Amino acid sequence: MGAVIGALVVFGGHADAQMARFQFVVAPTVRDSLARAWDDSTPRQNERGYCLDYKAERAPFGVIKVTLTKFVKPDSVWDPTPYSIGYRCPDSTLDLHTHTPVTCPMAGAFDRDLKHCTVGGDDAWICYPSGQDQLSLTAVGKPVAFIQCSRHAILPYFGFQRKP
Repeated sequence: MGAVIGALVVFGGHADAQMARFQFVVAPTVRDSLARAWDDSTPRQNERGYCLDYKAERAPFGVIKVTLTKFVKPDSVWDPTPYSIGYRCPDSTLDLHTHTPVTCPMAGAFDRDLKHCTVGGDDAWICYPSGQDQLSLTAVGKPVAFIQCSRHAILPYFGFQRKP
């Protein structure tokens, strides 16, 4: 049985917004592979991006069960750092990226010293999407993406709501 991630999402933002309930399940092969790749001890590591095939099916009580079933090779990957990664997944897949367990010191007003990171600290294990994460998801038009923020924590997140 896979790991279950639950979510309640409101679409629309109007008084008559429709509610959809989702249950996200991570297949054991995907979960185990992500857990093996996770590293809690190396200060010099970059975010990783993955593309995941999925299966969606209706479950009781109007819940939509989404199972992340297997990895699919990204179309492209570029510029990984401890704080970001660029990658493009096929339109038919869902995206998952890691948030690393490291903190890198500031090297100026807006830059990080990516050569002197440490495990732990204020930026480690961040389990929510950055504004850039949500903006990127909104731009590609996918309904949901995922963040892995520790060996066993995988969380869904959603893009910004667009006005009709």
